[in-house]
Amino acid sequence: MKMTDADMSKFESNLKIIDKGNSRVAFDISVKMQRSPGMQVRTDRRFDVYQVSWTDENSGQLVNIDKKYSADKSTFLISGNKLTIKSWISRNQLHETHIYEKK
Repeated sequence: MKMTDADMSKFESNLKIIDKGNSRVAFDISVKMQRSPGMQVRTDRRFDVYQVSWTDENSGQLVNIDKKYSADKSTFLISGNKLTIKSWISRNQLHETHIYEKK
């Protein structure tokens, strides 16, 4: 099943990137979403630390340092003011794509 933010009545997502030094970054992600009007608005917040491996000046790989998520595979691409993260989520056996725009 493919689902995008357009399939939601409400969808807000924010990413804060924190430089942890030694090629590590932390992602602080908060999300609010509502499937359809009248349904409960769901909120979630997640904090992950990644080891960054650059393949060139605009792209690379992210490895979650939490062993629970070590089988997940993520790549990223920075293009202008957009950050695109494509991930294989091993525990769920699915692909995810997240696109963030700097404002």
